[in-house]
Amino acid sequence: MWGLKGFDKDKAKTFRPKRNHRVGTKRYELHKYAQATLGTGNLHDAVTLPEGEDEREWLAVNTVDFFNEINLLYGVIAEFCTESDCPVMCAGPKFEYMWADGHTIKKPITVSAPRYVDFLMQWVQAQLDDEAIFPTEIGVPFPQDFVDRVQNIFKRLFRVYAHIYYCHFERMAALGAEPHLNTCFKHYMYFVYEFNLIPNKQELAPLQELIDKLLERDRPPDAAASAAQPSSSAAPIAAELSRPGSAEDRDTASDDLWGSANVWSIDLTEPEPGRAIQLPTPPGYSEQHSNEQETRVETKKVDMMQLKLKKARELAWSPGKNFMMTAFMLWMSGSGVHIFSIMITGMAIYNPVKSALTVSTAFSRFDDAKMSPADKTSLLFSKLTFVVMNLLAMCGALYKMSLMGLLPNTPSDWVSFLAVPPNVQFASGGSI
Repeated sequence: MWGLKGFDKDKAKTFRPKRNHRVGTKRYELHKYAQATLGTGNLHDAVTLPEGEDEREWLAVNTVDFFNEINLLYGVIAEFCTESDCPVMCAGPKFEYMWADGHTIKKPITVSAPRYVDFLMQWVQAQLDDEAIFPTEIGVPFPQDFVDRVQNIFKRLFRVYAHIYYCHFERMAALGAEPHLNTCFKHYMYFVYEFNLIPNKQELAPLQELIDKLLERDRPPDAAASAAQPSSSAAPIAAELSRPGSAEDRDTASDDLWGSANVWSIDLTEPEPGRAIQLPTPPGYSEQHSNEQETRVETKKVDMMQLKLKKARELAWSPGKNFMMTAFMLWMSGSGVHIFSIMITGMAIYNPVKSALTVSTAFSRFDDAKMSPADKTSLLFSKLTFVVMNLLAMCGALYKMSLMGLLPNTPSDWVSFLAVPPNVQFASGGSI
């Protein structure tokens, strides 16, 4: 299994331990069958439902396996996917993902990419551990909405792939993990298409071009026999995946694909700058596609920078959203001097001042050392807008204080021997 020693506590929380199938169960046998088929390099056969097997059992087995794979892939770049580098969960500037689980978070909220992935992994893990959803005992039926739940899981796990490709592909390539990312994603999409697990094809839009290019290279199943000899780039890993050995040898600590003692192991305890991990190229990898991806890295960087600047502008104008509510509360508190009006007016002054003084902290997540001068100017303008909006909010509260007579705005407030100006309006009561 890929090492965890280089991760801090927060990253270890997201990078969850592998969830294994219980030895001796039907699901474990299906898992071994899937890995043995995957080892042949034929991804179409690897996702096809074995003859005579229950489709729901097959979906359950592969859901666990894909969950493990995505955990491992995200673990490679988890230390680089931070709150500051990825302030929103997105796949480029056109696709932003908000989180809601329907229970603890019912209304979708915007969160950073690491927070989104952590929420997602907890949400999937909870369902995999729920015996009512993914039963492991013989004779226990699957729930009626099992397929819908699996579809929802696969839809959300796809977003992790989309984020990795758009925001961390360069890092994956630098670590030498690009072939493994491509192969795992290709395997994932084969399974999705085989069982229609993402019915809404708009969900695939961020990576549709990549999906088409990865899948169009494959020959139809009836031509697999004539293409049995792997290419020179795929030969080492194909030989490794099909090496002889007992089932116990291949499934001791993990499966044949992610074994801790084979060529797929990655040591993350010595992160040297620019160090490339020498790993064989797996089936499904194309050097041509790699070059095409590299040419789009700079474009993706620009897209991410523009997304950060867009979010900075939204934050700059956010104080204006509270103007009407603050004005309504100040009006409701009345012009008299009492505890409620003083408290409302005091908060209306304190909050804008506090926000204006912490403008650098509020915009620190959007700052980037790689920003161009034009981008820095845009970010500075957003900061100034944020300060001005807070000052306008504070001016409204100061006007309220003036109406309450709490501001020294007449000469008699400053000089004791001057007469206090008479009230221009008064009210009195009496009896008839």
